[in-house]
Amino acid sequence: MKSWTNTVLALALFSTLSLAGCGTNEKTSENENQASSNTVETKEHKDAAKQAVQSNESNQESENQNTASSENKQSEQESAKANDSSNNQTEKKVSTNDSVQPKDSSQSKDSTQSGTVRPFEKKIQYSIGGQNKTDTAVLEESDNQGFSMYVLPHYELTAEEPYKDVVYFKDKDQLFMRIELMQKTQNWDTFKQSAFDQLKAINDEVKTISPPNTSTFKNATAYRTSTQDAVVTAYVIPSSTQPIKITIYDDKDSSYSDAFLKMADTIQVK
Repeated sequence: MKSWTNTVLALALFSTLSLAGCGTNEKTSENENQASSNTVETKEHKDAAKQAVQSNESNQESENQNTASSENKQSEQESAKANDSSNNQTEKKVSTNDSVQPKDSSQSKDSTQSGTVRPFEKKIQYSIGGQNKTDTAVLEESDNQGFSMYVLPHYELTAEEPYKDVVYFKDKDQLFMRIELMQKTQNWDTFKQSAFDQLKAINDEVKTISPPNTSTFKNATAYRTSTQDAVVTAYVIPSSTQPIKITIYDDKDSSYSDAFLKMADTIQVK
């Protein structure tokens, strides 16, 4: 009986231990399954995260490409706009240059009342001390009285005082020609008489002489007087526009009178 009892107890103990071991195995298996599941989930999460990163990188690269493309397009548009502007400016400049006529170096800005443009230079033949010469005279204008004339080398045109200009010889400035245009406040008789009176103030002996036979002087009235060292001659020239009085102060041999007369013959009133 005691042996049977021991056997029953042993079986009961074995059964209890088996049940306990089975529970342990099931729990272990459950833990292993859970760990495996967690491992799979972790791997899936990593893969998903990796794909997300790759997707973000791809999107970022695409955005960068789009941005670069947009910047390139904008740069091309700005370059095209700049080229168009440059071309327009070039065309405008060319158009402006085409509309500007080149200035002829042989002509002067001076024009007479008839509208004729005078050449800038002119050859003049004259004599000094009996020697014939030919020089190129340059067209000059008087801002003082409003006329133009050709001036030979070594001579200069300048304003003496209001309504009076002089052309003088640079090497001897005591040799000169005074030019006066009759003003509106004067009349012809008074203007003509003033020439005679000026010479009479130098010397009481005043002679009437023949004027040069040129288009300018042919109708002029001419007076002459002299001193020990000089000869002074006055010419009063009638004109429908504005009469002119020419007074030449020369040396006693009248060495430079012809040069002055040839220059005076080119005077044109504006």
